[in-house]
Amino acid sequence: MARYGAKKLYLDLKDDFEKNDIKMGRDKFMHFLKYHNLLIRKTKLYHITTDSKHGFYKSKDLLVNLEIKHAEQVFVSDITYIKLASQHAYLALVTDVYSKKIMGYKLIQICAYNWSKML
Repeated sequence: MARYGAKKLYLDLKDDFEKNDIKMGRDKFMHFLKYHNLLIRKTKLYHITTDSKHGFYKSKDLLVNLEIKHAEQVFVSDITYIKLASQHAYLALVTDVYSKKIMGYKLIQICAYNWSKML
């Protein structure tokens, strides 16, 4: 089903507004729809997998005072959750901070995995 949002609706109704001497711009039309609860809320298409406000130990940022001058001086890593069509996976990335190039990656279907053997 095609989406028909408020902006498209306003463009279609703009001529009718002018014919009926209704002076309403796009922003006022959006406010009107919002005020009368006529806007459809967007569905969240992602899962929150990180809780940064936990009470556990957090490591210090070791890069705060470091001046990064060349490639392959500092690497960072991250792990992210990916929902595939029929399964779930985790993607681990190692990135060079200076060049922002991905230096290595591993995609696996389970989280119970020995990450130290990744590289």
